[in-house]
Amino acid sequence: MTDQQLYRHVQRVRKIYIVLRYKIGLKKIVVLSGIIFILCYCNMTFNSNAQSGDINDTNTQTTVAEGLKEETKPKTKNAVTDYVPIGTYYDAINYSTEEFELFCQVAVAEAGVDGEDGVTAVMFAIRNDFIKNRNSRNGKLYNEITHLNGYETVKIDSDGNFINISVPSGEITFDDVPEEYVKIARRVLMGQVKDTTNGAIGFLPLEATTTPNVEDFAQKYMLPKGSYCQIGSQIYYKEWTEGMNNIEWNASW
Repeated sequence: MTDQQLYRHVQRVRKIYIVLRYKIGLKKIVVLSGIIFILCYCNMTFNSNAQSGDINDTNTQTTVAEGLKEETKPKTKNAVTDYVPIGTYYDAINYSTEEFELFCQVAVAEAGVDGEDGVTAVMFAIRNDFIKNRNSRNGKLYNEITHLNGYETVKIDSDGNFINISVPSGEITFDDVPEEYVKIARRVLMGQVKDTTNGAIGFLPLEATTTPNVEDFAQKYMLPKGSYCQIGSQIYYKEWTEGMNNIEWNASW
């Protein structure tokens, strides 16, 4: 801007000031100027915060289960150290290559017959139980997968040593895990998808019991309302109730 242009702008502002002072008075001009200054300052502050990420700072993640819509994941701190209620997300879990492969194998072995929804649900149940019991598992996902009296398809010898993961038709290896399940497993462990089990820590096949109807099972074994759901052929539960110690198993299973 040249000196001549600056002079013209100053003259315009001066004329506007004189007209306004004559029309509305000096006090009102001062008040009006103050309001304009405050509005300009607030607008500048809002824009600055929005650009720096302080406003609406969220990450959008996408669910994998059929029928789930895109969800918004708020950032959390140290959520992985606590058992988090239903409908929430967790921070990422650290794992080795061996642990990851076993994680995938168990999910396929336990719920492969239920397809993607069932495999995803088992992944969440294993993950949730590990988070709840991480101290007793010494913080290792391997210990969650291979602990005694844990998952039926995980074979352990009499000394407590891991043997393999197998179903009646044979051993399940990592090569048996479809690529799409591998991708889902990574996202589940990284906390990038919503929990489709509503926080379940365990599961069992309903057909293995004498009460194959999920609502009848919940009533008979005193599962609190909202603490269980059925995905595929299995019931997923948030707690092992006292009544479940007396489950009547199907002898033909």
